[in-house]
Amino acid sequence: MNTLRSALLVALPLAASAAFACTTQTIIEEKAPEGSSGGPAANEPSPLEGLAADWQAKAAANLDERAGTWLSSPPKVANVSCAMSCHTTFPYLIARSSLGDAATKSADTARARFVTRVSEATSGTAIPFYGKNEDSKVKESHATEAVLNAAALSLDDLGGGNPLSADAKKALDRMWAQQSADGSWAWLEFGLEPWEARNDWGAALAALVAGSIPENSSAGQAAGTAKVISYLNGRLSSMAFHDKVMVLWASGKLQGLLDQAKADEIVDALSAKQLDDGGFSLGSFGKGDIASKGAKQSDGYATALAVLALCRGSAENAKRPDVKKGLAWIAQNQAADGSWPGRSVNSTSQRAAGFMTDAATSYATLAITQCGMAK
Repeated sequence: MNTLRSALLVALPLAASAAFACTTQTIIEEKAPEGSSGGPAANEPSPLEGLAADWQAKAAANLDERAGTWLSSPPKVANVSCAMSCHTTFPYLIARSSLGDAATKSADTARARFVTRVSEATSGTAIPFYGKNEDSKVKESHATEAVLNAAALSLDDLGGGNPLSADAKKALDRMWAQQSADGSWAWLEFGLEPWEARNDWGAALAALVAGSIPENSSAGQAAGTAKVISYLNGRLSSMAFHDKVMVLWASGKLQGLLDQAKADEIVDALSAKQLDDGGFSLGSFGKGDIASKGAKQSDGYATALAVLALCRGSAENAKRPDVKKGLAWIAQNQAADGSWPGRSVNSTSQRAAGFMTDAATSYATLAITQCGMAK
């Protein structure tokens, strides 16, 4: 962390985190009114107006280079070099299906590393990222990685339109085996927002996975899913807002996760945080040493996560004004290098901003392909 402190997770949340069955231009279309010539309702401009025609190729090139750099020299954390990360390799892997036919060599490499870690964990030979002598950090390391590995492999499979691989199923078995009695996972806690703090984000990510995979994909799935639903509902009233947004996104996949009243409450609170330019700010989503300093400045990670949560893969929700405004912000804010801007709520360093930008770029591509409307 920072390795998995700046390293593990997300979320994305990362991003963060659905059956990402998106291929090139897999974009939700609005049904044209009778008598119209098609396109977004009656000559209404697409919220993606202005998005570069080669946005996928540019995003893929950026993400592949960033992940390749991380993979070629992963930082050594307490016990072992960390080739997977919450901010770069994890979100890239779950988002690569949104990049169309663009080359994703580093995602292949990342996946291979995840598969190796799952095999080591299953055989009992995996060295935990943190801790020693079976202390609390050893438990947190194994549990956190179990969720991330299962999410990365299963969402990558499903996003590419493939059945769950044997490796993904093995990772899912491991994820459920690491679930605590209360329905959560012992998460690596370093006080670093938004991913390395509390058990809630990890449980929300697991819920997103549980709602995305087919029934009976894993022996522990039914019981584990019931427990994570119970845990998240019990925590909802005191949960950090960022984690509530993640739960809202997961509710679009996992039936019964939120009742309508709870979902509406989060939707209303989230929509109220939208800034005048159509974007959202991670600084307004919860905690962080410098969260308040950027609370009025839109960033790519918060905006993409908000769009994914408000839309939840629904064609009807994609018509919401707040979703359209968020998509318009995304369409207008891809940088020349293919990335979307991220901002840390923990540090002003270029390194921290780079990590958040990596996650923002992956989540933005998911938001475009899952919630965007075709012209």
